[in-house]
Amino acid sequence: MSGTQYRLIPVKSRYWKVGSGAVENALEALRGIELKDGDVLLLSEKAVAVAEGELIDERGYEPGVLARLLVILWMRVVWGRILGPLLGPLMDPPMRRETIENLRNYPLKDGSRHKQMILEEFGLLHALEPVSEAGCDVGNVPGYYAAPVPESADRVARELREELRRRRGVDVSVIVGDTDKTYEILGILFTTVARAHPDIVTGTGVIGFLVGRLLAKTVGPTPIAIAGDVSVREAIKLLDMAEDVRTKGAGRTVYDALEEVGDPESLDEEFLNGFEHVPIVIARPVTP
Repeated sequence: MSGTQYRLIPVKSRYWKVGSGAVENALEALRGIELKDGDVLLLSEKAVAVAEGELIDERGYEPGVLARLLVILWMRVVWGRILGPLLGPLMDPPMRRETIENLRNYPLKDGSRHKQMILEEFGLLHALEPVSEAGCDVGNVPGYYAAPVPESADRVARELREELRRRRGVDVSVIVGDTDKTYEILGILFTTVARAHPDIVTGTGVIGFLVGRLLAKTVGPTPIAIAGDVSVREAIKLLDMAEDVRTKGAGRTVYDALEEVGDPESLDEEFLNGFEHVPIVIARPVTP
């Protein structure tokens, strides 16, 4: 499929509620939308994680000394005032000023709890990352939950493809993708997220973040699961194209959302459902 041109079709939907089932939600969102053989469906990994109930409640973690030190010294000082301003402009893509400012003001209470969760679930190498540790996302998810890269991604992609073939008689491919980047150095694809397609080295943590953003080539978003005849590099290309047509939901970051509601308790499913969401993008091959 290399060299193929595509037309992108965003599929708007209500917010997929926790535990409501990703395949069921996707089938409902695609109801009434024409699908053709060869279409590639690009699913948001966060939408999949939420719908499959693969969320982590951070209220169950009690911050230890290391987690608090990571917030006070590592995030606020080392990243917020030294590494961010020094290395941020040299990164690919450059670290945004807003991100550096958020690091300087990283929340002590909730931030320490988040770092404790990362330490326990993913380890120190990921806890040292300044953003999106291990691919764990806290934006556009309810309350105090965090959305890790879903373990169900392969199953969801496979089942959705099979259901569409059975119900609608179309042969499509399905990709579950993460906006966190895949990098390449010496022909090796790698990412900082905890899980991804087998052709991509995962779990590289802060080392992968620094090498990727400073020394390696940024290839594009990370394919987590692929069901169908699509190569990893083609999947990355399609996911990169899809970012331009997706909405930001309740905001680019959790900080944006909290500006609206004031506290995480108010960041519930009802609030999130008030925003436009694009959990699926259809990439349709264009015939000359």
